[in-house]
Amino acid sequence: MVTQTKQAEYLSVTETAKLVRVSLAKNFPGIKFSVKSKSYSGGASIDVSWTDGPRARDVEAYIKCYEGSAFDGSID
Repeated sequence: MVTQTKQAEYLSVTETAKLVRVSLAKNFPGIKFSVKSKSYSGGASIDVSWTDGPRARDVEAYIKCYEGSAFDGSID
């Protein structure tokens, strides 16, 4: 029996931000979100903001799956 292992797929921060935008538009129609990505030495980040509408925890429930790993330099 031959089994295939699925290779991990890595997306750029820009590609990930696009997926976040699509998810937010689908799950919160009519709400205008600002999704900004930033790449820098040692990592990347995506900032999501909006005025009025859903609570932060409701938005986080949809975008948490796009989160990568985290690093705390004070633990190192």
